[in-house]
Amino acid sequence: MANDLRRPIKVVLPQNIDFKDPEEKGGGFDPLCEVDDDYRSHYVSQVDEVRSTFQSSLAEGIPAVAKVVLKDKAKSKSYRPDEILNEDTCPIIGVTRAGTLLTSVTTKGLDKLESKIRDATTKTSVAHLSTLETISPFTESDALSNELKQETDGEERENSLKIKLFRHGNKQADATLDAAFEAYAKENGMTGIAPVRYGNSTKVYRCAAGTVSTASKIASFAGTQSVSKMPIVRLVRTASRQLGPVTVENFPAPELDIEYPVVGIFDTGTDPNNKLLQDWVVGRMDCHPMVAQDNTHGSFVAGLMANGRHLNNGDLRFPDSSAKIVDIVVFNNSYEVEESDLIMFIEDALVQFPEVRIWNLSLASSEPCSDDQISDFGATLDEFRSTYGVLFVTAAGNMSSPPYRRWPVETHFVGQDRLAPPGDSVCGLTVGGLAHLDNEKTCVKKEQVSPFSRRGPGLGGQPKPELSHYSGNCDEQGNCMQTGIISMNAQAELIEDIGVSYGTPLVSAIAGGVESELRVGPDTSSPSLVKAMMVHSAHVQNHPITANDIEYTGVGRPPDVAEIVSCRESAATIVFQIPVERRPRFYKNPFPMPPCLVKNGILKCEVFMTLLYDPPMERSWGIEYCRRNVVASLGFLELDPDTGAEKYKGRQIHPSPDKLRQRYPDDIADIGFDWAPLKLYYRKFSQTQGDKQWRLSLTVRNRAECLDEEPMPATLIVTVKSPDENDQVYTEMVQGMNALGWVVQNLELRSRERGEFGGDSN
Repeated sequence: MANDLRRPIKVVLPQNIDFKDPEEKGGGFDPLCEVDDDYRSHYVSQVDEVRSTFQSSLAEGIPAVAKVVLKDKAKSKSYRPDEILNEDTCPIIGVTRAGTLLTSVTTKGLDKLESKIRDATTKTSVAHLSTLETISPFTESDALSNELKQETDGEERENSLKIKLFRHGNKQADATLDAAFEAYAKENGMTGIAPVRYGNSTKVYRCAAGTVSTASKIASFAGTQSVSKMPIVRLVRTASRQLGPVTVENFPAPELDIEYPVVGIFDTGTDPNNKLLQDWVVGRMDCHPMVAQDNTHGSFVAGLMANGRHLNNGDLRFPDSSAKIVDIVVFNNSYEVEESDLIMFIEDALVQFPEVRIWNLSLASSEPCSDDQISDFGATLDEFRSTYGVLFVTAAGNMSSPPYRRWPVETHFVGQDRLAPPGDSVCGLTVGGLAHLDNEKTCVKKEQVSPFSRRGPGLGGQPKPELSHYSGNCDEQGNCMQTGIISMNAQAELIEDIGVSYGTPLVSAIAGGVESELRVGPDTSSPSLVKAMMVHSAHVQNHPITANDIEYTGVGRPPDVAEIVSCRESAATIVFQIPVERRPRFYKNPFPMPPCLVKNGILKCEVFMTLLYDPPMERSWGIEYCRRNVVASLGFLELDPDTGAEKYKGRQIHPSPDKLRQRYPDDIADIGFDWAPLKLYYRKFSQTQGDKQWRLSLTVRNRAECLDEEPMPATLIVTVKSPDENDQVYTEMVQGMNALGWVVQNLELRSRERGEFGGDSN
């Protein structure tokens, strides 16, 4: 049928008339309590305690840090006491958790802060003073990790220490702090301390070993933000089952007339003597000598990247995408690596292979992610994403030991199944596990979440994982028999195994295919658009998605590349790529709703929206890591009967899944979840009058201390879908946009450039 042909997705280009200044609303708030002389004296004494604690450091010109805890009611942006804490006094330089601020402390700043507390009498100053709960020094106890606090004093340690210093937002102050720390370490006989790479936005040192006393001594330095064990990144070894030899029938070589996408893999590497697999390898970087390598895990992952569907008996649920491979050997035969070394290996590979834009990380750190702090690993990948223009596809991680989870969830694992770094990378694409087979012994049924797959959410309730793919099934003890994923080992033998590590390359192969389609020229790669399109297509394909599901499987399994980069006649998809800013705001109205969707005067359709943007991100701000927020709204415009003026009646396409926000405490939802740079919206219309005028808008907010006013690219993808496959939704949507004078073009694809794309291109 003609309606089955794929249609080109339309891209709407912004016009000057789409940007208008919104009406400004008033600000400020009333005092939260009485601010009398006793109240002021109480906080002056707390400032004196901070001054006394850091007296020697401040005398040497080394900036220190104070913690300011706000009253519960003052945790949101609207109550930030910046009249009291600012560049003239003690500026806010970070956040530990909702309502706990970190401020930069100098002698001059403390004096001015004390004066403010004693003497400020303006309405705003008094209101801001009323938000304070406590002011206290950031001390050794705050910096030292709980894990190190539990170790026995005097006992020699084997693991390295990870030392992170504060950043004060001032290059001179930070340089003074770094020099003072290195001198402090030398004076105290601490050897083996050296800076390590974690991007440009933080300062991290590694200490080769040492005692708990060493860690405590480091934590007592005024500029130390944290001292912890250096995280270990591991690959989970499982008991794979051999099935026989790999042959050209189940692992065909790449076809000479096909230009395959190229995806990078950070893993154990592949065996150079495995000819079948090496036909797919186009680049390699060895971070360990061959004699120290065990290529089993890397071969399994690479096999799925190249021939996932062939290896798994031609199962059509596996992607038809195949990718060639850049093979980065970051693990030796121990199957583990220190986080700082791995980050160094990753950046070296990004520099060596700049043409590779999709990178697979089937690995996870040893510790679960936090609700209120981005992991350094995740934040560093976000920084690399911006610097090198890449998309990291990361595994949510595996539970490390049985018993494994049934579905629906019967046992609460209290963090043991929580997402692991770098799966909390905000810009990354995180993958959860799905079961593709089942039997009477398995924990779950097919298409349910794999029993061992870790769950979200990410930082501050942000949706993680975004997608999922087949990773196998097992019983409560982790045994699988004909319910695992099939690939190859280093010796080119077919084996069966389970793990989220194996769903990840299936998604990476699809991402590679989408990125390759979008890269019609050398400078047209868009990792953000790749992620947005993959998530959106899964959002449409797998609806409905519940609030419980999304924390385990995201929006589910993505379709194949051809479905992601095209649409059907009965379900029009349009892409907006908008440079958004606070003022002026983006408005698009009227928004054309196809007439064929109105049946007997009633609108009958589904509307899906996916919003994605890359905000400024700063890891020192904890749960406030994402510094700008964008919100999309598609709703009705009506005329005021008294004035004749247009009035917006509010959003009609609601955040999805329904009631997801209510799963988190208000402070987490307000400060973290609401600021997630990936947002999903959905509504099914069955009773709404079809004569409405529609308006689309994008609204931008900044965090209290974020002064960035530059336009920020945002991608919004909208699909309008009819329940009747014979409706001409696509044709009427295009006609409507043209009639309104919208500037619209086809989404550029390499296959269309080569004349391979099917369907009408009008």
